Amino acid sequence: MHKFIQHKPVWQTVLLITLASSFLGFLIVPFIMKSPDGTFFQVSLAVVIPSFLISLLVSTPVVYAYKKIIRENDQLIQRLQKDYLTGFLNKHAFYESYNQLITSTKEAKTSIALIMLDIDDFKKINDNFGHSAGDEVIHYSASQVQKLLRKEDLVCRFGGEEFLIVLANTNLNQAKDCATRILK
Repeated sequence: MHKFIQHKPVWQTVLLITLASSFLGFLIVPFIMKSPDGTFFQVSLAVVIPSFLISLLVSTPVVYAYKKIIRENDQLIQRLQKDYLTGFLNKHAFYESYNQLITSTKEAKTSIALIMLDIDDFKKINDNFGHSAGDEVIHYSASQVQKLLRKEDLVCRFGGEEFLIVLANTNLNQAKDCATRILK
């Protein structure tokens, strides 16, 4: 049901819940009445509400809330998989993607290449200009690296100023060319 709700429009989910319900609802509405002699008495009016109407009224806000939770959960998962400063994968997400890439590379009998990238003298930048300047250097460097890579390549912020790049379907000469472009 989770997959159905996640991938279907709200109206389809509500319709399914409405059709699946088979009970009748009763609504009892009490009224306080005053008699001609001045005494008060209670009268209750019982109203039968068809099941489809109850289901429609109850399930619609529930489905909207559920879909919102799913959407927010997906956004949270995305944030947890990315490094906040670079937007690259964090180590955990990288290892998962890397293992999938290794499996598909073996099956397709293709090759991959790894590049380890480190920003030279980064400690001096932090020491001389502060950590916010260091963050700016990391962010800028990451954006420049991202421009030079393909969509299928994996990039991970491996350490403070270290990046691990996995180039899919890439031989040694292509990897050298890519590394040279990054260093410029």
